[in-house]
Amino acid sequence: MITTLGRESLAMSRRTIAGERRVAVARLAVLALLLAIVAAGFLARSGVPPAAAGAPGSPNIVFILTDDQALRTFRPDVMPRTFDQVVRPGTRFTQALATPPLCCPYRAGLITGQHAHNHGVTSNNPGYAQLLDTGNVLPAWLRGAGYETSLVGKYLNGTREVLGAGAAPGWDEWYAADLKSGFQDPLIADNGDFVTTQGYLTDVLTDRAVDYIDDRASEPDPFFLLLAHVAPHPNPRTTAFCSSGQPQPTASDYRAFDGPSFRKVRPPSFDEADVSDKPTRIRRLNRLTADEVKQIHNRWRCTVAALQAVDRSVGRVMDTLLQTGQLNDTVVIYGSDNGVFYGEHRINHGKGRAYDEAWRVPFAIRATAGALGGPAAGRVTELVTQQDLTATVLELADAAPCVSPAECRRLDGRSLMGLLRGDADDWPRRRVLYELWPGCPRKALGVRTARYVYAQRAPECGGGQVELYNVKADPFELENLATRRPDVAQRMLALARRQRACTGVEGRDEPVAGRPFCR
Repeated sequence: MITTLGRESLAMSRRTIAGERRVAVARLAVLALLLAIVAAGFLARSGVPPAAAGAPGSPNIVFILTDDQALRTFRPDVMPRTFDQVVRPGTRFTQALATPPLCCPYRAGLITGQHAHNHGVTSNNPGYAQLLDTGNVLPAWLRGAGYETSLVGKYLNGTREVLGAGAAPGWDEWYAADLKSGFQDPLIADNGDFVTTQGYLTDVLTDRAVDYIDDRASEPDPFFLLLAHVAPHPNPRTTAFCSSGQPQPTASDYRAFDGPSFRKVRPPSFDEADVSDKPTRIRRLNRLTADEVKQIHNRWRCTVAALQAVDRSVGRVMDTLLQTGQLNDTVVIYGSDNGVFYGEHRINHGKGRAYDEAWRVPFAIRATAGALGGPAAGRVTELVTQQDLTATVLELADAAPCVSPAECRRLDGRSLMGLLRGDADDWPRRRVLYELWPGCPRKALGVRTARYVYAQRAPECGGGQVELYNVKADPFELENLATRRPDVAQRMLALARRQRACTGVEGRDEPVAGRPFCR
């Protein structure tokens, strides 16, 4: 059924559903006790003091996630509220990577804490249908620890094809945007019904999120809210300012935004002059034409204009937390699922390539002093991924990655809590992150360390040539060192082959025969 509901009836519906969920949680008290025992063992192996599930003092957790936001757009002159209220008072991670840099596999990694070769999702199509063990996921683990859970916005691609308007496992509140309905008057899967809601999608999602936060102020249980904006993902429709394939801001935001033009921020890799050392798929690209450059500049403007509504959304969420007295009890996270190209290396648009424009993403955490036990570090430069965020949320919530004592996931990520406190002693000094490239998961290898990025695709995957970049000395990846440094290339190839079968973390998890730990 497709209807249009008023906010009053929506609020009543949410309260009714929340009440039913709380009854269900109460009936699972025995299971929660068993999970607490499992959690104690898991957290003890992680070096975290165990606590009872749902223990008093567990913080609320709000994760604001954007779709296709390039790191280059994550700037205070584009998103002033986000920087004033989340980034500056919190911790910015300057080397956060999406592994891999594609919407659906990223989100699967977030809700499982695993790399794609372990959770099964390697592409956007079919997406959710590839996910292994769909009920054993982060929101279900948090519910077992006494949290209320809410999804507002975009989930995994393909969820509607599998579940219709119904909620994915683990979510008490389900308000999922239909990705094909566009940004104006969007179709929403609202707790089992499809609802057409008037307004601009980013504002519609924000309205629901702040109403949820306001409702939770009078409830005793902590909550986990994933506010997953669709912006600034390209929109299939053409508007007066932004054509099909570009983000869709409101007309007022497009006209009013006076931040940096792309000409002021484009890097040396833009329309790269010499690509003779790049793989065939790049060498075949011509230099950008004047019309293509104009389109890229306008796509940039459409993107930063669309981020104005996201920035206001962050401000409204933070203001609501403050006004309801919940700010000091809430950890707020901001991130994106992958980056995109704006003409770097002659790549007009897209993602999923072996360059930092695709896999380095915005990421910041505003953690409370109570959650950290002291002040937060202002900046973290270690390599981190969304799988690490999963482990971090579990530590914050005193939860384990289990839906029963016999049904646990083996996490590939590490908790960021030490880094948030400014303590990197337990963080691996030579971290290696494996990258599964979309489209050719079994015929491509990629790996990233703090110094090098390595990628190799089979010829049928548009490759046939090895790429090796020293991102410390050459951050714009202009000079392929594969032929000049074959020794390094061979070491990186060995690391890539090792990491593509990795599972778990050494010192925390039991070894699995024939499989290395993730580094």
